[in-house]
Amino acid sequence: MNLNLEVQRKKWANRRRMAWMSFIAILVIGVLSFVFPAAAEQSSGVLGAVVALLGAIVLGYLGFSSWDDVRTQEGAYER
Repeated sequence: MNLNLEVQRKKWANRRRMAWMSFIAILVIGVLSFVFPAAAEQSSGVLGAVVALLGAIVLGYLGFSSWDDVRTQEGAYER
């Protein structure tokens, strides 16, 4: 059981890291689109898709971490 909890902690640490990196990438894309508006205008279709995918990663992490908190409170990992 102890090993299972350690594996779960490592999984969530990696997921959290991925969500933070995606969030930072969204911020960087936003800042760079203001710094280089001509380039952002030319690639707006691609940038929109990239930001949408990165946002999905962040929202997916938030949703699944909330779901995992509920499962933990219900004792799903103790079975």
